[in-house]
Amino acid sequence: MENIAVKLVSEFNKIVMVYEKQFDELSEKENLTKLEIAIIGFLANNPAFNTAKDIERIRKFKKSNISTAVDNLNNRGLLTKEVSKSDRRITNLYLTSIANNIVEAIKKIQSVFFEKIFKDISKEEIEAHFSVLKRIFDNIERLDQ
Repeated sequence: MENIAVKLVSEFNKIVMVYEKQFDELSEKENLTKLEIAIIGFLANNPAFNTAKDIERIRKFKKSNISTAVDNLNNRGLLTKEVSKSDRRITNLYLTSIANNIVEAIKKIQSVFFEKIFKDISKEEIEAHFSVLKRIFDNIERLDQ
């Protein structure tokens, strides 16, 4: 079982590395860090999760790095920060229209990446794989509590 676990972690790391590499050209073209691109992508794909705390909790980025990246994106006009009307301790993050081209590029990169990695794999095989992964992630979540 140990070899399977090591291989699983190794393969997940490889997926993450290859996925992040897909954004190198966009990062250079737009003069954005990988974290800034990740935050834009996260906010575009998850509009209900729009606080720095959400990004920290879900993406597991460091709070200080998120804060710096959000400030940079705000200064460039790519996102705005609004204090929540219901709870003044919460600041909601919203992408601006200036970020639209970057969001489109991110979504295109994601689409091409997933199309390539799932090539020649049936929908049923993908669903079975994700069913097992969900159980693994549920077990991991219990360990993390």
